[in-house]
Order: sequence, then structure tokens, then C-alpha cells
Amino acid sequence: MKMKKEVKHSGIGINLMLLITVFFGSLFSSCYTKDDVPVVPPTVSTDPATYTVDITVISDKGALEGVSIYPMNLTTNASGKSTYTQTGSGNVVFSLVKEGYENVSYTVSLPKAANGEKVTVPAIFFMKAVKVEEPAVYNILGKVFDGITNEPIAGAKVNGTLRGSDVTLAEKTTDADGTFAYTEVAEVGIYDIVITKEGMNDVRYAATLQQVSAGQVYNFNLEVPMYEKGTVEGKTYALSCNIIDTDGTPYNKNVTLVYRNNDEEAVKMPVSSGSCMISGLKTGTVTIFVKVADSKYNGYAMTYDLSAFNIGTIINLPVYLTLAEEGNVSEVVLPDEPTMIDVPEVVADPEVETSIAVKTDLNIPAGALKEETLITAIVRGVIENAVIADETTPITDETPANAAFVTGEFLPNGLTFEKPIVWNVVNPFKESGHVFDELQMQYSVDGKVWSDVENEVTYKNGVYSTEIHHFSSYRMVVTSKVDTATASQALTMGTILNEGAKPIAKGEGKFSYKAYKGSEYVISVEDALAAAGISDAKITIMLKKAVEMKQIAGIDSVNMTGTNDIEIIPGWIYIATGKQQFVTKTYTFGIDGKEVKVVVREAKAVVISGRSELYDQHHTHGGHITEGGTGGGAGE
Repeated sequence: MKMKKEVKHSGIGINLMLLITVFFGSLFSSCYTKDDVPVVPPTVSTDPATYTVDITVISDKGALEGVSIYPMNLTTNASGKSTYTQTGSGNVVFSLVKEGYENVSYTVSLPKAANGEKVTVPAIFFMKAVKVEEPAVYNILGKVFDGITNEPIAGAKVNGTLRGSDVTLAEKTTDADGTFAYTEVAEVGIYDIVITKEGMNDVRYAATLQQVSAGQVYNFNLEVPMYEKGTVEGKTYALSCNIIDTDGTPYNKNVTLVYRNNDEEAVKMPVSSGSCMISGLKTGTVTIFVKVADSKYNGYAMTYDLSAFNIGTIINLPVYLTLAEEGNVSEVVLPDEPTMIDVPEVVADPEVETSIAVKTDLNIPAGALKEETLITAIVRGVIENAVIADETTPITDETPANAAFVTGEFLPNGLTFEKPIVWNVVNPFKESGHVFDELQMQYSVDGKVWSDVENEVTYKNGVYSTEIHHFSSYRMVVTSKVDTATASQALTMGTILNEGAKPIAKGEGKFSYKAYKGSEYVISVEDALAAAGISDAKITIMLKKAVEMKQIAGIDSVNMTGTNDIEIIPGWIYIATGKQQFVTKTYTFGIDGKEVKVVVREAKAVVISGRSELYDQHHTHGGHITEGGTGGGAGE
């Protein structure tokens, strides 16, 4: 840009100079002659001309403040103005910089001027705003409403995740009108939107934000119906339950039907017509319990997966009743009702001497269970040895004699109770009138490995009773006290004569002797019971099972072979002496307040001592005698 300097002269100045000239001319003319007038030379400045550039920066919107001007390091004020001063003419380049505007440079030409002259040059500079390209805007907008009533749902939680990344959208909550909005979403792609509300099914949608051109607005709109939790678009299941008797006909007597849909509260329905309708069932499972008033029938329980059926239709569900069997019954127990489970009596098998008749029941108080449960009791009446022993705790002489007469397996295994239940067992010896004074309880997880438990067994009105806190297998056990006494008996032992020329080393010689093995009754079970005035075949069998931890078949003599435990020198004889231990065990049972003592004697270890002495034809005892130690041998 070329800037022109304009110089204007005033007419008043010229006239004033003429007046001054005229005045001084008159004055000097009166004093000097023409030849006497002096000559005054003109005044000339030696300073260069000074230029001032008055800068104004504008845009299409007016003056621009804050424009940086280089290389002068100037900045425009609020009016867009700034001033630059320099001496000397020439071209001056002004570079303008401001954020949001295109950088631009202008050249101002400063014309030549006389020395000392001050020249002002106005300069108006224009800056063009940078054209800002508006980015595309992406929004996810939605409305949540009840799929049945179409009413808006407020308070639903909305969350979003960009698929294939860890980008998440902040949780939103639907407004009173059921709407939510994610505005100015930063990244495009597929967003998995999850909407949740208490009592409603979760809803999942995929919102795809497709890239559009700059400046465009892309709205992804969602219309989201929600349905009650457990329904399929508001639809539910219905069951038509038909109670079928054992002969295939409808059971029209009174039963109580209880159903539980998923984890919802159980619903109790009395049924007398043999059928009932259950409606409004939600997806998941339904458990049906049927409790029959007639105790000869088993209770019924079954869980059904409703996803196997078509929703919105009526499902026909037959409930087939079964009869309780000897020693085996199932019953539905409701949490708020006391229940007595009467187990059908186990009848003794006359062909099996260890079989015994037993009658039992379970009393379950109200509040013992937290929810409806089908309980099964399987009872056996079998007399069997109940001594607990394994590799770590083997049977010893101090092990008491135990025998079980009733075993109950209670299902479901591991079920625990809020209150203890009571197992009652009618005294199986009530006909003979005999009562065992002390019973022990044992339990087993698998029915094979048994352990003692501290459950007390009481007896009242002909019934043994004990409390049970959790289900497993249990058995009632007749137990005893045991006392032991040990005695020794001398044995007749053989000798070893060394007739050779070399010594017989330790363990190389052999001799024979007789010992005893086995066990025998000192006082048999029959004699012990007779002494107490008790006569009952099953009690006799029970006590024999208890004490016969090992077979009691009598004590027999056996031929044994022993060896020398010291060296035998030539011409000497080894003489063995031995003793065998016998343990007498007294098992005391309490029956009818009397002590019934069964005594068993058992042969135990043999202790052998040996010595050697000089042998002559008269077998005189002389020379050196060596005492031996303990020895023994195997029977032949």
C-alpha cells in the first residue's frame, strides 16, 4: 500500500510573514541606506524527518483488539489502534497476528520529507477471520415407557459402552417423562445401551452412530418399552395342575398345594376338586409342592423350567401321587406349620435273625425351616455291630461294645434347621418290656463311615427320642462300659542241644512249643441275660453283635516254632521258657436298670525267655548259664 503524505499550508501564516516583513522593512529603511541593509541567511534543520504511522486494524465485524504487530511488537487497543514511529522514509512491513484470524502483512511507503519535518501517515489494515468448520454433532436420545400401559417410566438407569473399546457413557436417569439424552457423543461407532429399572426386565439396545459430514447433527432415537420383570413382553405363564391318584383317577380329597415362582414368596392354595389353575407365573422356574392330608400318601415336589413351554399358553401339569412304603416316606414341610412325619413301620423279616421291627417318626416344629421342603425319611431295622474303628483308631481292649438296631437316612442330606427336630423311635423291645438304659447316637455323611455325636437319647413312655440339628444318616446304638484284666499263663517250651563242633548262631536253632489263640466267653451273653432275668431273642442277638468285634469261637492250642535268641556253643543246651498273656474283658450293659455283664477272654502275646547250660549224659546243670530275651515263632 502506498500512503501519500499531504501537506497543507495556512493563508494566515503567509499574511503574517508579509506584515512582519513590511514592518521590519520600514523600520530598517528609516535607519539604513540601501547600501547599509544586512543579508540574513535562511535556517535549515539537520535532523531527519520523523514519520508516525497511525494504525487501525479492522475486520468485517469492526475494530480488532489484541492484534500483535511484528516486528514492532505492538498490540492494538480496544479501538483496534496502535502507533508506530520512525525516522527516515522508505517501505515498512507490518505483520499482523491474531488467533482466529488469518495472518496478514501490509507494506506502508513513507515518502521523502525535508529534514526536521514530521509526517503522520494513517494506515487502515483489514484482517479476515479464519473460517471455522463446525464439527458434526452426535446425540443418542431415548424415551422409556411401560410396554403395556405406554406410560413413561421415570428413574430408569441408562448406561452405554462403545463396543470393542473401554469407552463408557456416564450413567443417566430417565426424567419424569421417561426421556434421557447423551448429547455431543465424542466417538462414532456402536454403543451397547443397557436400561435397568427395579421390578422391570433389563433392556439392551445397540445404538449405531454413523459418521456424517462436518456441521451436521446426527440423532439416534430410541423408543424403549419395558416390561415387568419375569414377563416376556408382558406375557406370563399359567399352569393347570391336576392331582392324580395312584389308580390314575383324579384325587378329589383335600390337599394343600404350594408353589414358588423363582425367589418370590410362596403361595399356598387349598385344593379339593382335584385340579387348580396357577396364573401369572414369570420366566424362570416354578416349584410345586403338594401336601396330602392322608398320611398314607407321599408328599410331592417338583421344579419346572418354564422356558421349556410356550409363554402365554396354559400348561397342563399332572401331579401323580405315590404311596408311602414300609420304612420310607416323603412329606412336604411348610415353614409356618409344625409337621409330624409318620414313617410306616418296618416289619421284621422272620428269615433274617438280625432284622428287627421298628416304628419311628419325625417331629418338625414351626420355624425349623426357612422355606418349603420335601423331606424324605428312610428307616431300616437291622441289628449290626456299631464299633467305630479305622486305621488311625483301631479296635483295642478298651473299645466298648456297640450295636445299632435302627438306622435312619434323612434327605435332603446336609439340610440344617433353625430349630432342632426330634426323631422318635418306639422301643423295639416293648413286647418283652425291656429298656436299654444307655444309647449312643452316631451319624454318617455317606452311610459308610460313622462317627459318634453328642446328641442325648432320652426314654419316655416307651419311646426313645433325640434331637437332630441337620440331616444326614443317623443310628441309635446300644453301648457298654468295658473293664479289662490281664493274666499270664506258663507255656511248655522245647530245647535246642548243640551236638556239633561249631556254635549255633542266634536265630539258627529251632524248637517247638504250644501256645493258644482266639477268644472265648467266660460269661456268655445268654448266661449274662439269664442272670439279670432277661429273656429276649433280639436283645441276645444285639449283645452278641456288640461284643463280637472279633469272632468268639473259643481258644485253641496251636503248634509254634521258636528260635534261639542267643548263641549256643558246642556241647551246650538252649532251654526256653515262655508265658502267654490273656486279657479278660468285661462288657457291662444297662438294661432295665440292671447291669448285664458279658465276659470275654482272649489269648494275646507270647513272651519267651532263653538260657544255655552245659549238657552231659545226665543233663547235669553246671557251667555257664546265659539268660535269653523275648522270642516267639510261627505256628506249624
